[in-house]
Amino acid sequence: RSSAASDVYKRQRFIGEIYKIGVPSILMVAIGSVMTYFMNKILIAYTLGKELSVNVFGAFFKLNSFICMPIFGLNNGVIPIIAYNYGAMKKHRMIKTIKLSVVYAEVFSIIGAILFFALPKVLLGFFSATPEMLRIGIPALKIISVSFLFAGANIALSGVFQSFGKSIFSMISLSLIHISE
Repeated sequence: RSSAASDVYKRQRFIGEIYKIGVPSILMVAIGSVMTYFMNKILIAYTLGKELSVNVFGAFFKLNSFICMPIFGLNNGVIPIIAYNYGAMKKHRMIKTIKLSVVYAEVFSIIGAILFFALPKVLLGFFSATPEMLRIGIPALKIISVSFLFAGANIALSGVFQSFGKSIFSMISLSLIHISE
């Protein structure tokens, strides 16, 4: 091969690797948006308090962000650390980072589960909840609180898969979180 052809081939392989890691991340963002859209459609179509159910779901979604965003931030911080140590074959540092990220992510998740289970009325109060909204929102948040127990480790481990260049496993792992919510 000529030098120019070789450069083009190398670039194509490099770009292919970027897409291999990036496309599942793009799909995960899209899946979250599509899931929210269809959940709203289902709530409007199949519940008695149509707008009320959508309001409760919206409140949950906003509250959920306060718990999950720090976990995703932690995840985005540890991905390059794990990937660097994986590439440098520093297994000890890689394992230590993975363990710490799972522990911290789980701490956030457990705090979220406790808050959703113990203080649903207070949390819904941030949204000027009516008595009707509290009537369906309090049990909903208590039920949903269970999903937080597994979310932290799942998010952290999805980052580990991404660090190893196994973005398909990362996407599957994060899909489980969306399904459980």
